[in-house]
Amino acid sequence: MSNENQNKITFARLKRYLKRIGFDQSVTMEQTVAFHHEGSGVIVTLTVPEDGVSIRSADLLSILVRLEIHGIESKDGIRQLQQGQIPVAA
Repeated sequence: MSNENQNKITFARLKRYLKRIGFDQSVTMEQTVAFHHEGSGVIVTLTVPEDGVSIRSADLLSILVRLEIHGIESKDGIRQLQQGQIPVAA
């Protein structure tokens, strides 16, 4: 498996990434999972995908905006997410 495929954004990888950068999975309601970032108070949500893998573009965009505005992720990390890859741990 190539490094690109290993970092490709999937539902499971995005959940692990959010936890790695300080988000806790706080609530699951029907088809939505909410995460809370203790340090900033930011809350983000993910729609549970029907196929168990895909991420909705609207969810990813919403998360990107919050990570950038609140300074939770570096500019390089934001760029990687914009390119469709999970940032590698520093």
